Amino acid sequence: NDPQWAGKLTGRTQRSSTALLFAQDELSPIVLPFEERTEITAGERSWSAIGRTRYSLGESSFVGGLGTFRALEGGGSNVVYGADSMLRFMNNFQFEGQFLVSHSEESEIGDLGGALDGDFDDGRYTEALDGESFTGTAAYGSLEYHARNLAADFDYWWTSPTFRADNGFIFQNDNRRATFWVQPSLQPDNRVLDEISVFAMVGRVWNSRGVRKDEWLRPELNVQFKSQTNAGVGYLISNELFGGVELEGIERWDLRASTRFSEYVNADAAYERGDFVARNASPVRLGDGQVFRAGMTIQPVARLSIEPSWRWQKLVNPATGGIGENGFFEGSISRARVSFQFTREFFVRVIVQYDDFAESYDLEPLLTYRINPFTVFYVGSTHAWQDFGDDFDGFGIEETWRQYFAKFQYLFRN
Repeated sequence: NDPQWAGKLTGRTQRSSTALLFAQDELSPIVLPFEERTEITAGERSWSAIGRTRYSLGESSFVGGLGTFRALEGGGSNVVYGADSMLRFMNNFQFEGQFLVSHSEESEIGDLGGALDGDFDDGRYTEALDGESFTGTAAYGSLEYHARNLAADFDYWWTSPTFRADNGFIFQNDNRRATFWVQPSLQPDNRVLDEISVFAMVGRVWNSRGVRKDEWLRPELNVQFKSQTNAGVGYLISNELFGGVELEGIERWDLRASTRFSEYVNADAAYERGDFVARNASPVRLGDGQVFRAGMTIQPVARLSIEPSWRWQKLVNPATGGIGENGFFEGSISRARVSFQFTREFFVRVIVQYDDFAESYDLEPLLTYRINPFTVFYVGSTHAWQDFGDDFDGFGIEETWRQYFAKFQYLFRN
């Protein structure tokens, strides 16, 4: 993305609220979701509009509507519109629902050098960007129950093979998903434990033709201690169909913990090990995977916050024990967020990150000046560097991206 300008208007009455967002972007990505993969290509200049309205029904219930529009300079557009609602009833029950319709008109970029050589929606449309137009639908429904010692949730998602949302985060379509989980809990009367809970989830995914793509069972045990410390253990059993390969008997387990042992420091960590799908391997197969992540929040003084985090992941071919083959890997991402409140009005935040997978560095400083709660001025930038290696024409580490931006927020009262 390379946004040039953006503007937002918001309005509120006693029961309703409305927001409108307009923007122009000089380098807009085109995201093409399919059943088992996503293709992303750089587009061109685009103009976007996003609208949202909501009417409160009281007691955290509402009905609303939303719509988005994006048009590319060289041709191609996408419109999404729909309605949503959340209703609370009988004290402990909650219903959430959303229904969306999209209409897409493709640009005529082509097949991206052969990357888009298939079709979708039972052969009705080609994957290539060749000027086709089509309409899609998506829906979500959820029924939840929450009480002191019991919680339960049933969710259902649905996206048709032709649903796309250019101003959204749809990376997969042709998808039906149903999940149900239940979590009973108890509060022991002792000096050590605050709560013990058992969590169990079942889920199933299938496509529009009724073919099962995934199914799983996941039990968990979670413990909350008096000393603001939490610990949990989980287990997953799954069967998945991916790339035409049936992957049965997937099993993995995980451990996690978090603690706030002082007012200055809190920390969390998690470790997961077991079977992971090597989706980029040929043929697709299961690998022996490990994931470890850890993070901290350190506040040595009231106005300073330091938040380092680290995530490491490894996927090994169990047949060879190697990671150098296509689809198997090892790498980590290191990240730190530092913020400092100089005065009541002046705030600074800096994010730094190193991606070992891509051998890239990122820096994102942001200055905030808050005149009052409704009038705020932001100035920031984003920077990216790539390590090309000393053998790549002697480039070494080179800056590949730099962007500056400013934002002003002001409330008009009447």
